[in-house]
Amino acid sequence: MGRMIKAVIMGTGIVGLGYALMKLTVPNDQQFIEKLPPQFQREARQKLEESAKKNEALVELIKSSAESSKPVYESAPKKS
Repeated sequence: MGRMIKAVIMGTGIVGLGYALMKLTVPNDQQFIEKLPPQFQREARQKLEESAKKNEALVELIKSSAESSKPVYESAPKKS
């Protein structure tokens, strides 16, 4: 039983160390965008805004579908 506990503790330590190293070395989105050249910064911010708008539209669609008694496939807007 002692070997099992030791193995679990060592495994947890290795995974914890890997997670800590990842958090210390990988930049977040904002830090990454700040290091880009100005042209790419504009493009990245524009894509983030577009993504946020799409997510908002999706949330609104989900809310309207939840309030409706129709099935989702009938309440979704038709694509042309």
